[in-house]
Amino acid sequence: MKKIFILTFITLGIVLNGYSQPKDKKNLKQVEYRVCVIADKPGVDYFGGKKAFQKKLIGLFDNVTDFWNNGSDEFDYYFKFTPTLHAVFEGSSKDVLNRYGGDDFDFKKYDVLVMFDMIKDHSDEHPGAAAGGIKNGLCGIYVRNGDSLKMKEIFTDGTYKTVAHELGHYRMVTDIYATQVRAHKNPVTDEAFKPIPCIMHNASRDGKWSLYAAKIINYCAESRVPSQDYPGFFRKMFPDSIQFNITENGLPKEGITVNLYGCRAVHNDVIKPAYRTYKSDANGKIILTEVKDMYCNPPQPGRPDDLPYGRWFNFLIEAIDGNTRKYYWMPEYEVQLMFFEHKNLYEMNIDF
Repeated sequence: MKKIFILTFITLGIVLNGYSQPKDKKNLKQVEYRVCVIADKPGVDYFGGKKAFQKKLIGLFDNVTDFWNNGSDEFDYYFKFTPTLHAVFEGSSKDVLNRYGGDDFDFKKYDVLVMFDMIKDHSDEHPGAAAGGIKNGLCGIYVRNGDSLKMKEIFTDGTYKTVAHELGHYRMVTDIYATQVRAHKNPVTDEAFKPIPCIMHNASRDGKWSLYAAKIINYCAESRVPSQDYPGFFRKMFPDSIQFNITENGLPKEGITVNLYGCRAVHNDVIKPAYRTYKSDANGKIILTEVKDMYCNPPQPGRPDDLPYGRWFNFLIEAIDGNTRKYYWMPEYEVQLMFFEHKNLYEMNIDF
């Protein structure tokens, strides 16, 4: 009978989610991000016209600012988001971000573009919220209503939390929720993986920035257009190497098989068979190189045709010693934390 151990790290939660003693936010250096807002005419009219809408926008982004700064005691800055209603558009919102985010976007006046479409009055308007690059490093964010009968009450329905999440992408933080795995989609252990709490996981439920997110936000804080100032930043955060230290009763263990199963975003699953298989050497070690490609652009063999965003977001690690198997998770955010510790190696200890 096989012995199977599913190991979780209580201390990991402390490291990734722990917060130091609160800083006096009044003494922190303030950075301001200037938000160019475009909104649909039916929504602006519903809320009383341009002047009334601008006034309400200030209140909404004051809520974003408070929610953002109260979400972490790890920030080295006080972050302020200042909105201006730049334009009111008519017609479909499908291509509005591209229209207003082109070469003539005024970076001397604004830093990020946010679009609100408060009622679905065209069939090609897909509901939800998202952020992405447009042109010249500009980040464009949209918040769309999927209801064609009822106006979205963006100033009172908690939209500020959604906006904060999407602005997290503007500040270079990825979606933490994309690392999750659903138990019924894990053919290896039938166990789920739940990511760390973070506004980039679930803004409404978690309401806090993870330490990982806070470090990224701090690192890029003084850049108004971080995707332009820090090209390839996500990839650079990965160390060059990962090392598994495998022991038995504290002594190096040779010949242990270690399987790496890739985990996909969107599908929230584990892909079987293993993406890579290794064996520990005489020193009980396995050293992986080309880690950046392993996560960000995994080469063949073993890469599925359907790989959302072209990368693995997580790995399920399986270590096998005879009939004994141990399992660990290795989400991207855990490995990337090495960047902020000035380490070019991520280590995982496995003891039988």
